[in-house]
Amino acid sequence: MFEIRDTKLGYSMKIKGLKINRPEVQNIATDLGVAFRDVVVNNGILTVYDTSKKCQKIISEKSLYMFVAMALDIPLEDVTPIKI
Repeated sequence: MFEIRDTKLGYSMKIKGLKINRPEVQNIATDLGVAFRDVVVNNGILTVYDTSKKCQKIISEKSLYMFVAMALDIPLEDVTPIKI
């Protein structure tokens, strides 16, 4: 028996004053070049997984939260990074 480990990293954030629905998740996924399933909303926490080279580059440039704010059309101050 063997185990296949999932090695993708997730980056979580709290979005202030906005309930995120399917269209918003699709916008974020499209902007970051990741699959729809790699953007998850659970209990008001948005998590983005770095499964594409484009997303990994955005993360390495420390621009992930700015891209999420732009995709949701909200101020950057409404996106709060959290550690889980």
